[in-house]
Amino acid sequence: MKRPQSHVTDAAAQAIFQDLTKDLGVTDRLANDYGKDFRVELVEGDRVSGVAFMVQLKGTANYRLSRDKSKVQFRMETRHLQYYFEKVREPVFLVVVDVEAREAVWLFLQGWVAKQKQIKWASRTMTVSIPAAQRLADHGLLRKAVAQSIEFMTSLRPGTVRDAISHQASRFSELDNRFRPRVTVVGGREIWTFDAVEEVALQFKLSGPTAQLAAARGALFDEGREVSLADLKLEVTGSPLLSDVASKAVSVSFTKRIAATLKVVLDGSSVAIDPLSGFLVGGQRQLRFEQSPSRHPLRIQLGIDPTMDPPIERVIVKMDVLLSGWAGQSINSLSYFDQVAAFTKQATSGLPMDMFIEMDGNRAMGWRCRVNRDESIESANVVVRFLQAMRQISGWIHCDMALPSAFPTGLCDADLRGAERLMELLDPDVAKGDCGDCIVEAEVDRGASFRVGQAIPGFRHVQDVGVPIMGMWVVVRHASTEVSQLVVEHVKAKSDPAGLESSDDAVVTLRAPQGATFRRGYQSVEIHKTRPPSS
Repeated sequence: MKRPQSHVTDAAAQAIFQDLTKDLGVTDRLANDYGKDFRVELVEGDRVSGVAFMVQLKGTANYRLSRDKSKVQFRMETRHLQYYFEKVREPVFLVVVDVEAREAVWLFLQGWVAKQKQIKWASRTMTVSIPAAQRLADHGLLRKAVAQSIEFMTSLRPGTVRDAISHQASRFSELDNRFRPRVTVVGGREIWTFDAVEEVALQFKLSGPTAQLAAARGALFDEGREVSLADLKLEVTGSPLLSDVASKAVSVSFTKRIAATLKVVLDGSSVAIDPLSGFLVGGQRQLRFEQSPSRHPLRIQLGIDPTMDPPIERVIVKMDVLLSGWAGQSINSLSYFDQVAAFTKQATSGLPMDMFIEMDGNRAMGWRCRVNRDESIESANVVVRFLQAMRQISGWIHCDMALPSAFPTGLCDADLRGAERLMELLDPDVAKGDCGDCIVEAEVDRGASFRVGQAIPGFRHVQDVGVPIMGMWVVVRHASTEVSQLVVEHVKAKSDPAGLESSDDAVVTLRAPQGATFRRGYQSVEIHKTRPPSS
């Protein structure tokens, strides 16, 4: 049986390769390794260096040269190139051997792929160009290239997130320097952002199921929102960078992002809201003001139609109050609290306010608008009312509390009810007044003696009242009633429901005469992490 010519060429290529690398390093033949034929570890003198690279070996009867004969042209399977670039951690060198001339040239494949402005991964094969000067026999040039390939692969398959980001940004800049790339990693998700530094003409083609296309186009181009590409395909022409990114992205957004400042003027209020810095972001028909992170707890979001001068209904205003912005601060000196309280009051009441957007110090647009009464308003109102109550309580009990550093993300209505109930128990102004014709029922200690109709001056009924707030239990020991005169209305034994004139163990009902004055106050306030056991 005649041996196939390809087998003869491959065997000759292997023999030539091993002969040309015998002084370069230790060469190991790899069996059953996808797309890799040899592993070469460089030697320094009589010792192995630990520096190694992989080789895909190809033999040919004659080189196919470029017109100027400066490069060797060779066709490769695209799937191999993609595998090397996206999966393999070691540098892979293509070595093409001319078995007739007994010469060989090499090319660092991952580095070659990274320099291409556009690669059609869907194609079956592609042609790589190998500089004819990169001869395998020139060990000095090859050693230098191997060292550089190790550095490249360290950045391509980095040990740290910072290395990965640096490498990606560098590669993006090489593809199209009209964009300034920013690469961030949030929650394990890599986000690529490209800011155009000059005007770039682009064309977009979005394809996919008809039912999804209309909504996707509106969100992507009109609103500048992120769109998932799970069931859609996006093609971009006009930039090799965006063409490459669009073919790999799982979601995409095309967004205007302009630095801006929001100023708010409240009707009938002497409180001025500090200017809020942020960005106008969005698409052709919808812009949003997104506030930059800051110590200001107030967060305002605007939805704007930039194509017209909108009436009140055309501006969507939402707000939020971030409790974390006050974490660790004294409750009586919370930064920006008066501003937040004034804005929340105006928003909750539905009164209009004036808002202005400034860019580069110049007023760009403005509206007279109302905040939408939604869950964000109700939540902010709860926060402000709760803090107002706690600040008032802090003054009454002469205790300047600090909000915890690990402050909860939100408050519920139960917390607000607890704070307002605590105010009711402690407020000295609420506690004073006309008794009317009130009746007080109190347990009396063993040994006490009462008779119906007896007048008792200055009787005090003391009890504990517990109030739950933010997972804590606040106990107020307070005197519920102190009047100028009380009259015994009824006495009954604890163990015997029959009426008694006197008792060693009784419950006494007392009546205050019409017009009597009383006051209610507290004796002490205790805060428990859990509800204390009942006595």
